[in-house]
Amino acid sequence: MSSDYEGVSNGMLEALGMGLPVIATDCPIGGARMFIDDGVNGLLIPTNNKEKMVAAILSLIEDEDTAKKIGKKASAIREELNVEKVTGIWKELIESEKINYENNSKI
Repeated sequence: MSSDYEGVSNGMLEALGMGLPVIATDCPIGGARMFIDDGVNGLLIPTNNKEKMVAAILSLIEDEDTAKKIGKKASAIREELNVEKVTGIWKELIESEKINYENNSKI
C-alpha cells in the first residue's frame, strides 16, 4: 500500500483481516500507523522511499516464515474491529453524551 497522504485505507484493513503481510507507507496523517505495529503485524515504510519499499517486499518474498508470522498477527485485527466491539464503543459514547446533554440541559 503506497501512498503519500492516505488516511485509514479500507483495502489495508481488509488485507490485514485476511492475514496478509501488509507493507504500507507511514503517511504523515498516520492511517497505517494506527493499525500496523511495524515488524509485528505489518511493515511501515517511509513515504517517498522506493528503495525501502522494494527491500521490504523482497524481504517478505525471501523469508516466508516471517511473512507468515506477520500475516498471522495481522489477522488479529478482526477481533479489534469486530462488529460487537465497535458498536459497543459507539453505544458507550452515545450514552455518555446523552448523560452529558441531560445534565447540561438542567442547568
